[in-house]
Amino acid sequence: MELSAASVSFFGKQVSYTPPVAGSYVDGRWKPGAGEAKPIKAVIQPISLPELQNLPEGIREKAMYSMWTREPLEADPDLAYGSVLWRGQTYRILQAVERDGFSKAVLGLERDAGRNRKQAP
Repeated sequence: MELSAASVSFFGKQVSYTPPVAGSYVDGRWKPGAGEAKPIKAVIQPISLPELQNLPEGIREKAMYSMWTREPLEADPDLAYGSVLWRGQTYRILQAVERDGFSKAVLGLERDAGRNRKQAP
């Protein structure tokens, strides 16, 4: 077994992956599609500086973690890549690449607009 396959098999943790689903307008308001979550085994680690430097600027600002899995991550250019629930927090898949039977994804917080601001008392 090659090293990367062994890493996902041995160190991989169960996470909940929700693929992208098309939404629609209801009474003039956008309602996102409700995807069905499924468990996958993945290795998630903080994104490294070289990885961060190679990302496009819009993704670089939001990227927090990189994820490796043997599961294919469904992609839709209009809907992005879905989301992952890990350690009680939902992360959006900002970018995903299929490589040699693996999927490598870059994760950012689902709602990151105020993550660097102090919380109101």
